[in-house]
Amino acid sequence: MGLPENYREGISKILVEKKVTRECEACGEKKWTVASQVAITAVSDMDEMPIVASGNIPSAAVVCTNCGYIRFHSLSALGVLDVQAG
Repeated sequence: MGLPENYREGISKILVEKKVTRECEACGEKKWTVASQVAITAVSDMDEMPIVASGNIPSAAVVCTNCGYIRFHSLSALGVLDVQAG
């Protein structure tokens, strides 16, 4: 699932509005880009052993254009996804 350009621009704007720090934790630069693909993080309730993924969190991968450090921001927490109850 790719992120359309208008979503990527919207995510950047939301992160600025939320005052997310612009300085890269790894290199100190302040230049980022939102990746064009959605990152999917597997999650588990840890009710079973071995641990088995029971869901996922779609996220925006925000990449430092200087060193490649990656931050992940939940798309639903940012209000980008319409989450529907099943």
